[in-house]
Amino acid sequence: SVPGYGLREYRRVLEGADLPAWNPDAALVCLCLNDVAYVSRPAWWKEAFGGTGWYGFLLAVNHGVRPFSARETAVGEDGSARTVLLGEAPDRAFAVECLEGIRARLEGAGIPWGIVVFPLRWQLLEPEPDLRYQEWFAAWAGELGVPLLDLYPPFRAAPDPGALLSDVYHLTPRGHALAADLLVPFVAEIR
Repeated sequence: SVPGYGLREYRRVLEGADLPAWNPDAALVCLCLNDVAYVSRPAWWKEAFGGTGWYGFLLAVNHGVRPFSARETAVGEDGSARTVLLGEAPDRAFAVECLEGIRARLEGAGIPWGIVVFPLRWQLLEPEPDLRYQEWFAAWAGELGVPLLDLYPPFRAAPDPGALLSDVYHLTPRGHALAADLLVPFVAEIR
């Protein structure tokens, strides 16, 4: 798995890496919504969420704010609510820029790679969750022929899917076990 914290970090690590010395059989870029958000321009998050930053927004999400509907309400540190259109966030363009850099570096070095998209806990618990970010990654990967494993469907189908994540996006031991079972054939396929 490519080390780093978000798409910007993944790209930075790969740009500075001596890939032939690493000699990987394959590379996995593991993504969750926070990996896209962390590449945002900080000023946008401050403006959109009243200074809460992304971590504060995730905490708000974990306590009942439903993200990624047509319009979103974020709760600021002062308790104020702001409505924003997340579809207009600058994340998408910058995420594509990062993904293109990752793709160029790995493919230029002849390293097979794929993307693994992890669900958020609220997506596993809501009856009709918003899956736009999974769909967006799948569309981008599909256009370029990049293999993608979306963990949402098998996680959602698992018994007690809420027990697979301990908070918004961190896996429990059961979640890690299920992800590992799914990753083994995926890695074999992309190699």
